[in-house]
Amino acid sequence: MTDKKARFLQAENEVEIEHNTVPEFLILYQKAVLLALKEQGAINDLQCQLCIDRLTPQLRKSAHWSGAHAGDMIPANGDDKC
Repeated sequence: MTDKKARFLQAENEVEIEHNTVPEFLILYQKAVLLALKEQGAINDLQCQLCIDRLTPQLRKSAHWSGAHAGDMIPANGDDKC
């Protein structure tokens, strides 16, 4: 089986991603990177969960400042675990 690779070609309507401009996106992106590292075996379940636990308060805080509800982004039933 041949390894497939994705290649970024272009972006339209670019938005500068910074902690103070789009904090929800940045934190969710960090979470996605952690989950990818776990899937690849670079970190274990415990390491992944500890990191996500540290991101969760940041996400709730950023949701507060943006006017969103933190529960809209993180399921209360624990589905956000690795």
